[in-house]
Amino acid sequence: MTCLRIRIPLALAICLGATAASADELSLLLGSTHSSEHGFHTGAWALDYQHNLSPHVALGISHVNEGHATNSHRDGAAVQLRARATVFDPRLTLVAGVGPAYLASGWRRHVRVPEEGHVPASVWEPRLLALFVTATVQLGLYAGVLVAAGGFRVDELFHDGAPIFAFVVPATFVAAAFALTQRVAQVVWTPVAGRWSDRSASWAFVTSTVVALTSVALLALLRPDPVLFVVIGGVAFVNGLTTTIAVELVVSRRSRDHDRPRILAALHTWQDAGAAGGALLGGVLAAIGAAPALLVGAALLGLTLPLWWAAMRA
Repeated sequence: MTCLRIRIPLALAICLGATAASADELSLLLGSTHSSEHGFHTGAWALDYQHNLSPHVALGISHVNEGHATNSHRDGAAVQLRARATVFDPRLTLVAGVGPAYLASGWRRHVRVPEEGHVPASVWEPRLLALFVTATVQLGLYAGVLVAAGGFRVDELFHDGAPIFAFVVPATFVAAAFALTQRVAQVVWTPVAGRWSDRSASWAFVTSTVVALTSVALLALLRPDPVLFVVIGGVAFVNGLTTTIAVELVVSRRSRDHDRPRILAALHTWQDAGAAGGALLGGVLAAIGAAPALLVGAALLGLTLPLWWAAMRA
């Protein structure tokens, strides 16, 4: 609210023989209120009375009217204890006050909805938040914990070399093959995951989450040979990709055309945060042990099932 202040010293204070420090002041403030969110512009005013108790202390009483917007009429009263200070020049006085305020907001029974335009959907809606958190946990596991802890698990199991058929290859070869399955899944499995999610997003999400969760747990609990380790990791990455596509598809379908770019951008921000945080979490947990880190990741992945259920019911 922008205002023009007009100060009117009361003659009553002079009649009573009051000093300049204890003179009363009556101020009228005129201005306007503008809301960029609701698109209204209306006039506003305030009437303020100040009684100077001492050169540096004053008592103020105000009535504020913030204007008459559509379906909203806000006005009320405020009482303040104020501090006064003269700076640089006797004619320049700074005043700061604190105190309670009571504002009443009127309302009307009818609401006029513009034919053109819309009310933007909030990215903080519970159903969207549940999907955003689900996506964060997913990327935190598949792009963070699983990659970091999986590499440490390879070193634990095949530190002295990995026997493959009649050869013994360095553990770094197994780690590279393990990480490569993630890229292969993104190239080969993405069209399949998209069609599956399009037919039944819930079925694709739940089935793939259970399979991925089991695969991650097996990497922690078993001591498989190198080839089987890479295959199990590939199964986890493939099903993780399916769940990620299912979440993006549901978020897109639940967004209106004009809200979709903004909501999908918010989803990708949550996913990026999950990937970054997951890599850090995976490294920290792997310092304790790669197997415990993978089990924690599997447990976190299990939490996405009730989150998905809550989002689909909302």
